[in-house]
Amino acid sequence: MRKKVVNLLLLLSIVGFINVSAQNNFKAWNYALTIQLLNKNNSGYDTLLQNYQVSVKINTKALIAAGKMKSDGSDLRFVDSLKNKSYHYWFEPHTLNTDSTQFWVKVIRIKASAYSKIFLLYGNSNATAVANGDSTFLFFDDFNSSSTDTAKWFVNSAVTNTAGSVYLTAGSGIKSKYSFGTLETVLTGRVYFGIANDYMTIFGWGDYGSGWGFLSGDAALVWAEYGRQFRGIWNWLSGSISTANAGFSVFNNWSVEVKDTNCTCSFLKDYGSYQTLTSNVPLSSSRSIFFARHPSCTGNTDEKMDWVYVRKISRPDVKTLVLNEVSNCSATLN
Repeated sequence: MRKKVVNLLLLLSIVGFINVSAQNNFKAWNYALTIQLLNKNNSGYDTLLQNYQVSVKINTKALIAAGKMKSDGSDLRFVDSLKNKSYHYWFEPHTLNTDSTQFWVKVIRIKASAYSKIFLLYGNSNATAVANGDSTFLFFDDFNSSSTDTAKWFVNSAVTNTAGSVYLTAGSGIKSKYSFGTLETVLTGRVYFGIANDYMTIFGWGDYGSGWGFLSGDAALVWAEYGRQFRGIWNWLSGSISTANAGFSVFNNWSVEVKDTNCTCSFLKDYGSYQTLTSNVPLSSSRSIFFARHPSCTGNTDEKMDWVYVRKISRPDVKTLVLNEVSNCSATLN
Protein backbone atom coordinates (compact mmCIF):
# COMPACT_ATOMS: atom_id res chain seq x y z
CA MET A 1 0.00 0.00 0.00
CA ARG A 2 2.80 2.35 0.90
CA LYS A 3 4.47 1.64 -2.42
CA LYS A 4 1.28 2.58 -4.29
CA VAL A 5 1.03 5.87 -2.40
CA VAL A 6 4.66 6.70 -3.17
CA ASN A 7 4.11 5.89 -6.85
CA LEU A 8 0.97 8.05 -6.90
CA LEU A 9 2.77 11.00 -5.33
CA LEU A 10 5.63 10.58 -7.79
CA LEU A 11 3.15 10.58 -10.70
CA LEU A 12 1.42 13.72 -9.40
CA SER A 13 4.73 15.49 -9.03
CA ILE A 14 5.67 14.62 -12.62
CA VAL A 15 2.29 15.80 -13.95
CA GLY A 16 2.60 18.98 -11.95
CA PHE A 17 6.04 19.61 -13.37
CA ILE A 18 4.76 19.08 -16.92
CA ASN A 19 1.93 21.56 -16.37
CA VAL A 20 4.21 24.19 -14.89
CA SER A 21 6.69 23.70 -17.69
CA ALA A 22 3.95 24.06 -20.33
CA GLN A 23 2.66 27.22 -18.71
CA ASN A 24 6.13 28.77 -18.93
CA ASN A 25 6.87 28.21 -22.60
CA PHE A 26 6.72 31.98 -23.02
CA LYS A 27 8.37 33.15 -19.81
CA ALA A 28 10.87 35.27 -21.78
CA TRP A 29 8.08 37.71 -22.65
CA ASN A 30 7.64 40.55 -20.16
CA TYR A 31 4.03 41.64 -20.76
CA ALA A 32 0.64 40.15 -21.51
CA LEU A 33 -2.65 41.65 -22.64
CA THR A 34 -5.77 39.69 -21.76
CA ILE A 35 -8.23 39.35 -24.66
CA GLN A 36 -11.75 38.10 -24.03
CA LEU A 37 -13.70 36.30 -26.78
CA LEU A 38 -17.46 35.84 -26.96
CA ASN A 39 -18.97 33.36 -29.40
CA LYS A 40 -22.72 33.94 -29.17
CA ASN A 41 -24.97 33.06 -32.10
CA ASN A 42 -28.27 34.91 -32.56
CA SER A 43 -29.97 32.11 -34.45
CA GLY A 44 -31.09 30.24 -31.35
CA TYR A 45 -28.27 27.74 -31.27
CA ASP A 46 -24.58 28.12 -30.66
CA THR A 47 -21.71 26.55 -32.53
CA LEU A 48 -18.24 25.53 -31.51
CA LEU A 49 -15.81 27.35 -33.80
CA GLN A 50 -12.54 25.74 -34.82
CA ASN A 51 -9.56 27.29 -36.62
CA TYR A 52 -11.49 30.55 -36.75
CA GLN A 53 -10.01 33.93 -37.68
CA VAL A 54 -10.74 36.46 -34.94
CA SER A 55 -10.37 40.24 -35.31
CA VAL A 56 -8.37 41.97 -32.57
CA LYS A 57 -7.47 45.67 -32.51
CA ILE A 58 -4.58 46.85 -30.32
CA ASN A 59 -3.02 50.26 -29.64
CA THR A 60 0.51 49.30 -30.64
CA LYS A 61 1.54 52.95 -30.91
CA ALA A 62 1.33 53.36 -27.13
CA LEU A 63 3.15 50.09 -26.45
CA ILE A 64 6.00 50.94 -28.83
CA ALA A 65 6.30 54.48 -27.43
CA ALA A 66 6.55 53.04 -23.91
CA GLY A 67 9.38 50.74 -24.96
CA LYS A 68 7.36 47.63 -24.19
CA MET A 69 7.03 46.32 -27.75
CA LYS A 70 9.53 46.10 -30.60
CA SER A 71 8.85 48.69 -33.30
CA ASP A 72 8.48 46.05 -36.03
CA GLY A 73 6.10 43.89 -33.98
CA SER A 74 8.37 40.85 -34.22
CA ASP A 75 7.99 40.03 -30.51
CA LEU A 76 4.20 39.63 -30.67
CA ARG A 77 2.73 36.24 -29.78
CA PHE A 78 -0.92 35.26 -29.36
CA VAL A 79 -1.28 32.29 -27.01
CA ASP A 80 -4.01 30.23 -25.38
CA SER A 81 -5.26 30.78 -21.84
CA LEU A 82 -2.73 28.31 -20.43
CA LYS A 83 0.12 29.87 -22.40
CA ASN A 84 1.28 26.50 -23.65
CA LYS A 85 0.65 26.99 -27.38
CA SER A 86 0.73 29.92 -29.76
CA TYR A 87 -1.77 30.82 -32.48
CA HIS A 88 -1.07 31.80 -36.06
CA TYR A 89 -1.75 35.47 -36.71
CA TRP A 90 -1.22 38.31 -39.18
CA PHE A 91 -1.56 42.08 -38.91
CA GLU A 92 -2.23 44.68 -41.58
CA PRO A 93 1.21 46.28 -42.08
CA HIS A 94 -0.03 49.84 -42.61
CA THR A 95 -1.75 49.78 -39.20
CA LEU A 96 1.33 48.92 -37.13
CA ASN A 97 2.40 51.67 -34.71
CA THR A 98 -1.08 53.20 -34.71
CA ASP A 99 -3.75 53.32 -32.03
CA SER A 100 -5.78 50.67 -33.89
CA THR A 101 -3.56 47.95 -35.28
CA GLN A 102 -5.68 45.32 -37.03
CA PHE A 103 -4.77 41.74 -36.11
CA TRP A 104 -6.33 38.50 -37.31
CA VAL A 105 -5.74 35.53 -35.02
CA LYS A 106 -6.50 31.93 -35.96
CA VAL A 107 -7.89 30.49 -32.74
CA ILE A 108 -7.95 26.70 -32.65
CA ARG A 109 -11.11 26.33 -30.58
CA ILE A 110 -13.71 28.86 -29.38
CA LYS A 111 -16.39 27.51 -27.06
CA ALA A 112 -20.06 28.05 -27.98
CA SER A 113 -22.18 30.53 -26.03
CA ALA A 114 -19.41 31.29 -23.60
CA TYR A 115 -16.56 33.62 -22.83
CA SER A 116 -13.05 32.41 -23.46
CA LYS A 117 -9.67 34.04 -23.16
CA ILE A 118 -6.39 34.36 -25.02
CA PHE A 119 -3.28 36.45 -24.37
CA LEU A 120 -1.15 38.76 -26.48
CA LEU A 121 2.45 38.57 -25.27
CA TYR A 122 5.13 41.16 -26.04
CA GLY A 123 8.33 42.54 -24.61
CA ASN A 124 11.06 40.12 -25.75
CA SER A 125 13.97 41.82 -27.49
CA ASN A 126 15.33 38.49 -28.78
CA ALA A 127 12.09 37.34 -30.45
CA THR A 128 11.85 37.09 -34.23
CA ALA A 129 8.80 37.67 -36.42
CA VAL A 130 6.27 34.84 -36.80
CA ALA A 131 3.25 36.68 -38.30
CA ASN A 132 2.11 34.68 -41.32
CA GLY A 133 -0.96 35.30 -43.46
CA ASP A 134 -0.75 31.98 -45.29
CA SER A 135 -0.99 30.09 -41.98
CA THR A 136 -3.78 32.34 -40.68
CA PHE A 137 -6.36 32.49 -43.50
CA LEU A 138 -8.11 30.14 -45.91
CA PHE A 139 -6.32 32.05 -48.68
CA PHE A 140 -3.74 34.83 -48.54
CA ASP A 141 -1.29 36.77 -50.69
CA ASP A 142 0.68 39.93 -49.92
CA PHE A 143 2.43 40.06 -53.31
CA ASN A 144 5.84 40.57 -51.70
CA SER A 145 7.66 38.43 -54.24
CA SER A 146 9.02 39.85 -57.50
CA SER A 147 6.45 37.97 -59.58
CA THR A 148 2.88 36.76 -59.15
CA ASP A 149 2.66 33.38 -57.40
CA THR A 150 1.38 31.06 -60.13
CA ALA A 151 0.70 28.36 -57.56
CA LYS A 152 -2.09 30.63 -56.28
CA TRP A 153 -3.17 32.57 -59.37
CA PHE A 154 -4.06 32.28 -63.01
CA VAL A 155 -2.34 35.30 -64.57
CA ASN A 156 -3.76 37.08 -67.60
CA SER A 157 -1.71 39.55 -69.68
CA ALA A 158 0.58 42.20 -68.16
CA VAL A 159 0.40 41.91 -64.36
CA THR A 160 3.38 43.17 -62.37
CA ASN A 161 4.46 42.83 -58.74
CA THR A 162 6.30 45.85 -57.35
CA ALA A 163 7.05 46.84 -53.75
CA GLY A 164 4.43 44.56 -52.23
CA SER A 165 1.59 45.32 -54.66
CA VAL A 166 0.13 43.72 -57.77
CA TYR A 167 -0.52 46.21 -60.61
CA LEU A 168 -2.98 45.88 -63.49
CA THR A 169 -2.93 47.17 -67.05
CA ALA A 170 -5.81 47.19 -69.54
CA GLY A 171 -7.14 43.67 -70.06
CA SER A 172 -4.95 42.16 -67.34
CA GLY A 173 -5.99 40.34 -64.22
CA ILE A 174 -5.49 37.55 -61.75
CA LYS A 175 -7.88 34.81 -60.69
CA SER A 176 -7.28 32.42 -57.80
CA LYS A 177 -6.64 28.76 -58.52
CA TYR A 178 -8.47 27.88 -55.31
CA SER A 179 -12.21 27.27 -55.25
CA PHE A 180 -14.21 28.23 -52.14
CA GLY A 181 -17.54 26.58 -52.93
CA THR A 182 -20.63 27.74 -51.06
CA LEU A 183 -18.85 28.21 -47.73
CA GLU A 184 -19.87 31.47 -46.05
CA THR A 185 -16.75 33.59 -46.25
CA VAL A 186 -15.40 37.12 -46.32
CA LEU A 187 -13.08 38.20 -49.12
CA THR A 188 -11.02 41.29 -48.25
CA GLY A 189 -8.38 43.11 -50.26
CA ARG A 190 -6.54 46.38 -49.80
CA VAL A 191 -7.33 47.88 -53.18
CA TYR A 192 -6.59 51.19 -54.88
CA PHE A 193 -8.69 52.45 -57.79
CA GLY A 194 -6.70 55.25 -59.32
CA ILE A 195 -8.16 56.37 -62.65
CA ALA A 196 -11.16 58.69 -62.48
CA ASN A 197 -12.30 58.05 -66.06
CA ASP A 198 -11.37 54.38 -66.28
CA TYR A 199 -13.70 51.94 -67.99
CA MET A 200 -14.10 49.23 -65.37
CA THR A 201 -12.09 47.34 -62.77
CA ILE A 202 -13.45 44.45 -60.73
CA PHE A 203 -12.60 42.90 -57.40
CA GLY A 204 -14.75 40.11 -56.06
CA TRP A 205 -16.03 36.59 -56.60
CA GLY A 206 -16.40 34.87 -59.94
CA ASP A 207 -16.75 31.39 -61.37
CA TYR A 208 -13.72 29.15 -61.04
CA GLY A 209 -13.88 28.09 -64.72
CA SER A 210 -11.19 28.75 -67.28
CA GLY A 211 -12.56 32.13 -68.45
CA TRP A 212 -11.86 35.66 -67.28
CA GLY A 213 -15.14 37.13 -66.07
CA PHE A 214 -16.02 40.04 -68.36
CA LEU A 215 -13.49 38.73 -70.86
CA SER A 216 -15.42 35.48 -71.39
CA GLY A 217 -18.70 35.85 -69.49
CA ASP A 218 -18.29 33.12 -66.88
CA ALA A 219 -18.34 35.29 -63.75
CA ALA A 220 -21.53 35.14 -61.72
CA LEU A 221 -20.81 37.73 -59.06
CA VAL A 222 -18.47 40.68 -58.75
CA TRP A 223 -18.52 44.29 -57.76
CA ALA A 224 -16.93 46.85 -59.97
CA GLU A 225 -15.90 50.47 -60.20
CA TYR A 226 -16.36 52.93 -62.99
CA GLY A 227 -14.82 56.35 -62.60
CA ARG A 228 -14.29 55.61 -58.90
CA GLN A 229 -17.98 54.83 -58.44
CA PHE A 230 -19.19 51.70 -56.68
CA ARG A 231 -21.17 49.54 -59.12
CA GLY A 232 -22.46 46.70 -56.95
CA ILE A 233 -23.25 43.18 -58.12
CA TRP A 234 -22.88 42.44 -61.80
CA ASN A 235 -24.26 39.37 -63.54
CA TRP A 236 -21.99 39.11 -66.54
CA LEU A 237 -24.16 36.49 -68.18
CA SER A 238 -27.29 38.67 -68.39
CA GLY A 239 -25.60 42.07 -68.20
CA SER A 240 -27.69 43.19 -65.22
CA ILE A 241 -26.19 45.29 -62.45
CA SER A 242 -27.19 46.62 -59.04
CA THR A 243 -25.75 50.09 -58.64
CA ALA A 244 -25.02 52.29 -55.66
CA ASN A 245 -22.71 55.18 -56.36
CA ALA A 246 -20.22 56.52 -53.84
CA GLY A 247 -16.88 57.98 -54.83
CA PHE A 248 -13.52 56.84 -53.50
CA SER A 249 -9.99 57.76 -54.48
CA VAL A 250 -7.55 56.28 -51.98
CA PHE A 251 -6.56 52.89 -50.67
CA ASN A 252 -9.45 51.19 -48.91
CA ASN A 253 -9.95 47.74 -47.47
CA TRP A 254 -12.84 46.44 -49.58
CA SER A 255 -14.67 43.32 -48.39
CA VAL A 256 -17.27 41.11 -50.03
CA GLU A 257 -19.11 38.99 -47.46
CA VAL A 258 -21.15 36.09 -48.85
CA LYS A 259 -24.29 35.44 -46.80
CA ASP A 260 -26.15 32.66 -48.62
CA THR A 261 -26.40 30.66 -51.84
CA ASN A 262 -28.62 33.33 -53.44
CA CYS A 263 -25.60 35.62 -53.63
CA THR A 264 -26.77 37.94 -50.86
CA CYS A 265 -23.60 39.89 -50.16
CA SER A 266 -22.53 42.63 -47.81
CA PHE A 267 -20.01 45.04 -49.24
CA LEU A 268 -17.82 46.69 -46.62
CA LYS A 269 -15.43 49.61 -46.84
CA ASP A 270 -12.69 49.53 -44.20
CA TYR A 271 -14.74 46.93 -42.27
CA GLY A 272 -17.71 49.26 -41.94
CA SER A 273 -21.12 48.37 -43.34
CA TYR A 274 -21.50 49.77 -46.85
CA GLN A 275 -24.33 48.04 -48.71
CA THR A 276 -26.09 44.68 -48.93
CA LEU A 277 -27.20 43.47 -52.36
CA THR A 278 -28.63 40.25 -53.75
CA SER A 279 -27.77 38.89 -57.18
CA ASN A 280 -30.25 37.04 -59.39
CA VAL A 281 -27.58 34.41 -60.03
CA PRO A 282 -27.18 31.53 -57.53
CA LEU A 283 -23.81 31.37 -55.86
CA SER A 284 -21.47 29.21 -57.89
CA SER A 285 -20.12 26.13 -56.15
CA SER A 286 -16.76 26.92 -57.73
CA ARG A 287 -16.11 30.51 -56.61
CA SER A 288 -12.70 32.06 -57.13
CA ILE A 289 -11.21 35.52 -56.54
CA PHE A 290 -11.01 38.06 -59.36
CA PHE A 291 -8.96 41.25 -59.63
CA ALA A 292 -8.93 42.50 -63.20
CA ARG A 293 -9.33 45.45 -65.60
CA HIS A 294 -11.49 45.68 -68.69
CA PRO A 295 -9.62 45.58 -72.04
CA SER A 296 -10.97 49.04 -72.88
CA CYS A 297 -9.31 50.65 -69.86
CA THR A 298 -7.01 53.59 -70.52
CA GLY A 299 -4.41 55.41 -68.46
CA ASN A 300 -1.47 54.43 -66.33
CA THR A 301 -1.10 51.21 -64.35
CA ASP A 302 -2.27 52.58 -61.03
CA GLU A 303 -4.97 50.02 -60.26
CA LYS A 304 -3.31 47.89 -57.60
CA MET A 305 -3.83 45.62 -54.60
CA ASP A 306 -1.51 45.31 -51.59
CA TRP A 307 -2.87 42.11 -50.11
CA VAL A 308 -5.91 39.83 -50.14
CA TYR A 309 -7.33 37.19 -47.82
CA VAL A 310 -10.35 34.93 -47.38
CA ARG A 311 -11.61 34.03 -43.91
CA LYS A 312 -14.48 32.19 -42.28
CA ILE A 313 -17.54 34.06 -40.99
CA SER A 314 -19.92 33.29 -38.14
CA ARG A 315 -23.12 35.27 -37.53
CA PRO A 316 -22.80 37.34 -35.52
CA ASP A 317 -19.03 37.40 -35.63
CA VAL A 318 -16.97 36.63 -32.54
CA LYS A 319 -16.73 39.68 -30.29
CA THR A 320 -13.40 40.60 -28.71
CA LEU A 321 -12.59 42.81 -25.75
CA VAL A 322 -9.04 43.83 -24.85
CA LEU A 323 -8.69 43.90 -21.08
CA ASN A 324 -5.88 44.74 -18.71
CA GLU A 325 -2.12 44.55 -19.21
CA VAL A 326 -0.20 42.51 -16.67
CA SER A 327 3.33 41.26 -16.29
CA ASN A 328 3.57 37.95 -18.10
CA CYS A 329 4.45 35.91 -15.01
CA SER A 330 1.33 37.11 -13.15
CA ALA A 331 -1.17 36.67 -15.99
CA THR A 332 -4.31 34.85 -14.90
CA LEU A 333 -4.32 31.44 -16.52
CA ASN A 334 -7.91 30.34 -16.02
